Amino acid sequence: MAEQPAILFFTRTMPTAIRVQEALVSDGVRVVRCDDASEALEHLMDEPVGLLLLDGAALTPFIERLFRQWREHHPLLETVGVAGGTGKPEPGLVRMDCRAILRPPVDPAQLLEVVNTTLERRAARIGMVRGGEEVASLVLQATQALVTAVELKDAYTRGRADRVALFAGILADEVGGVGADRVRTAARIMDVGKTGVPEEILNKTERLTDEEFEQVKRHPAISWEMLRHLFRDDAILGVARHHHERWDGRGYPDGLAGADIPVAARIAAIADSLDAMTSTRAFRQARLWSEAVDEIIQGAGTRYDPEIVARFEKAQDRLLVGA
Repeated sequence: MAEQPAILFFTRTMPTAIRVQEALVSDGVRVVRCDDASEALEHLMDEPVGLLLLDGAALTPFIERLFRQWREHHPLLETVGVAGGTGKPEPGLVRMDCRAILRPPVDPAQLLEVVNTTLERRAARIGMVRGGEEVASLVLQATQALVTAVELKDAYTRGRADRVALFAGILADEVGGVGADRVRTAARIMDVGKTGVPEEILNKTERLTDEEFEQVKRHPAISWEMLRHLFRDDAILGVARHHHERWDGRGYPDGLAGADIPVAARIAAIADSLDAMTSTRAFRQARLWSEAVDEIIQGAGTRYDPEIVARFEKAQDRLLVGA
């Protein structure tokens, strides 16, 4: 039986560190606490660690960079943060993409709930892939490499996958009933099929010809074909294939309409449009946020699911923070 991953608790200043560690251990969680970057790296290299519990006040630029580089090669590693004495989340914790950032003084019961929820999410991410934990980690690394390959082909889309994933996760959380983490993962990798679209088309500054646009329209089906051999999750595959479908049935590749379009794909379609309109592209300058929002609202009932658009309107404060 595989060894259960531990929690690496990195702290130097937290007054309640011992009490927090005791609470986690009493709940059956294996905890490794350290206050030195070299020691933390040794633990990461020597034993399976599933979650980083980070004291924000202890994060120096060097330590943050160390942890972020480690996560790039270990995509299943989750993070939870504890804000410093001011109660404000340090930028380092935000950049570490913490699942939650707790305010001091830390309530052990609340921390246990957050940790358990985060570990459940980690298990769910493993379950999206055809294989166990090691296979899941390799698959997520490989798909991220494909995302990077797409962004290298199109100089105007650097960072786009992460932005769309962030918007989609926020919107999925507002909609409810569909796992926000699954939608985030799906949105991040949904365009891997663009590796099959010629670079000169992706970077073309003039209007695409009908033939060129037909090539672009193939990418959702290519994404689905690439990912279906790796993932068994309906959200991943549904978003990959159907994020360019329209509520009125005039989208592609399958011309689905209304509720026949998977909910996760309807969410990703709005996130995708929001980022596309507010980003500079090869053929046009970025539009104002307010203009993009207005266009999405106007598309309710034709291009987009009207109920999700209503949630989108209410989520503006959260989406703007993500932007």
